[in-house]
Amino acid sequence: MGSMKRLLEIDQIKKNFGGLTALLGVDLLVSEGQIKSIIGPNGAGKTTLFNVITGFHRPSEGRILFRGKNITGLPPEKIAFSGIGRTFQLVKPFLNMTPLENVMVGALNRTSSVREAYKKAMNVIKFLGLEKKVKIPAHALTIEDRKHLELARSLATSPSLLLLDEVMAGLNPAEVNVMIELIRKIRDDGVTILLIEHVMHAVLTLSDEVVVVNYGEKIYEGGPQSVVKDPRVIEVYLGEEYSFL
Repeated sequence: MGSMKRLLEIDQIKKNFGGLTALLGVDLLVSEGQIKSIIGPNGAGKTTLFNVITGFHRPSEGRILFRGKNITGLPPEKIAFSGIGRTFQLVKPFLNMTPLENVMVGALNRTSSVREAYKKAMNVIKFLGLEKKVKIPAHALTIEDRKHLELARSLATSPSLLLLDEVMAGLNPAEVNVMIELIRKIRDDGVTILLIEHVMHAVLTLSDEVVVVNYGEKIYEGGPQSVVKDPRVIEVYLGEEYSFL
């Protein structure tokens, strides 16, 4: 991994909300071609970190570099245009629009041509296997299909880095395995992945590296096989079932 290019560098990011400190000096490095996971208890600051990276929150301190350029505090649309896409924990498609129309909205981030947006949206929909659902209104989709649609919408913005916020939440084990394969396919297509996830099977299967945060601090970073053996990670997050691995 040492020879890989640095894509995203997070340097001593702090975020305060009034008297509450949500992030306490977080450092993170994501290299091109990686799948890197962030895990930790609810309220640890994981989604706040995503919001800071993507411009929804301005950090109180620290800086964020993307491809070597300082993007700290830029508005979300400029960060998206620079090549960072994301999904959201709560999937919110435009319910009365079709999947095709939803994905075209993402594609229009990159082009003002409706024809080009249509072409890009159809390519993404086929890539993710959603072509049989293109004309169904989004409100009629299953949870699994809505998750795939959220992926498609973010991919249509042509990101080189994709931030996935709990895309497996609410899925059954078979659906989780489908999502794992989709994420691998996206990475193999040239998109680097930064993943917040609670489904440990997915984290351990997908990740090149795992970062653990707790109370706004990074407490561990390493390979997926060593993270489940770390006593502090077991204590604050994984629980007793991992203590004998």
